[in-house]
Amino acid sequence: MSSLNHTEHVILKDRLPLFIERLNKINERLLASGAPTINASYGETQIKHIPTERVSEYLPVVNVQLSRSIEAPAGSFELVAASKIDPVTEFMEHKTYSSLSALEEDKVKNPVSACFCDHCERNQKRIHVYSLRTSAGIVRVGSGCLDNFTGFSNLKMSKWINALNSTTELLEEMSQITFTDAHEHAAMPVDLFICQAIGLIDKDGYRSGYQYTLPTGLETFNLLRENIHSIENGDYTFSEEVRKKAEDVRSYIIKTELDPEKRANDYYSNLRDLIGFGYMTHRQSGLLASAVNDYNKQKFIENKKSTLADKFFGEVGSRVPLKSLTVESVYHQTGAFGTSTKITLYDESKHMFVWKQTGYFEYEKGSILHLNGTIVSHTNWHSKKFDQTMFENTLSRCKILTLEEVDELINKIKKKEKKKKAIEPTDSPSI
Repeated sequence: MSSLNHTEHVILKDRLPLFIERLNKINERLLASGAPTINASYGETQIKHIPTERVSEYLPVVNVQLSRSIEAPAGSFELVAASKIDPVTEFMEHKTYSSLSALEEDKVKNPVSACFCDHCERNQKRIHVYSLRTSAGIVRVGSGCLDNFTGFSNLKMSKWINALNSTTELLEEMSQITFTDAHEHAAMPVDLFICQAIGLIDKDGYRSGYQYTLPTGLETFNLLRENIHSIENGDYTFSEEVRKKAEDVRSYIIKTELDPEKRANDYYSNLRDLIGFGYMTHRQSGLLASAVNDYNKQKFIENKKSTLADKFFGEVGSRVPLKSLTVESVYHQTGAFGTSTKITLYDESKHMFVWKQTGYFEYEKGSILHLNGTIVSHTNWHSKKFDQTMFENTLSRCKILTLEEVDELINKIKKKEKKKKAIEPTDSPSI
């Protein structure tokens, strides 16, 4: 007995509109011929582990259920099987459209007589008999009696069955998920993505989509796809420190709801929605990776705010050796006079220095520079980022030194100051 018992199909969420459009066209043709229409119901979007050509993936899918129930003039019934009878031997070939209980299957496959019709209660030569599930149970109706029993003729029922078969085949086709489909639609758990992003950003720093390398978000997503099954099997784990930080990042995103400015900001609103949804595709990878970077920036600001210097360094016009300056940011600007590079640095005492160079230069954030430069200005201004007054020391004519060179220069200055102090007259009277 052949079967079309697949009343429920799982298809990718973005294929649902196309299926609905195709089903509407099928029903339009059925209505035009006076035949019953095909009804389908759709579940909510779910993220399920779906086997694909090579591996299984988490994919956003919907369940589509085809109803075999028909609203007829005589009442509601469901077509469960169609039987084709050999006119000579009365051998029956069955095609089922619904799951059958043992009693229902026995009624379909082992009737009193192959050609017996429950409606007219006659046993006569027939080619087609339909088994219908009604409130009274399974009823076998011959094709000649369909019109009287259901209000639909055999021709209309044949059209409905053909349309049902076509719809089922369409769903089966849409249920097939290729490797390309999996790559395009793969969804990853948000919490695991945050853990994976933390490890990458702590190791290599954050890269946005505006740089000429693979963005951190996409790199994280691809790496997580490779590791997801090992993570689920326990072969790949994140450290307790990373998991704790991931929970802090998650909490940080959720708590933006309490900040009036961030609550109204689309960026944080989208992040909160993503955390609530629980899964994300590669399309949200940049958004979520940037949240980890944003959290790192906020923690940096909180830690740095209490340690920033509250006074200027040195005197304007003096040339000073500066040891162990940490690069905080690098900004390139192109104007009418060419390209310039602005570097913001901090020394170990958290004095802020700004060095403007003519030309394009690359410095990695967090790298250490030793300089000998001239302080050309002192400027204070209020930082919205740190919510405090900044004491900016602007440098010019800087020379990059080695550690040995800057130490040697500092020692020379100390010796010079010591010698100068030694020859300065004192206020004590001579003896």
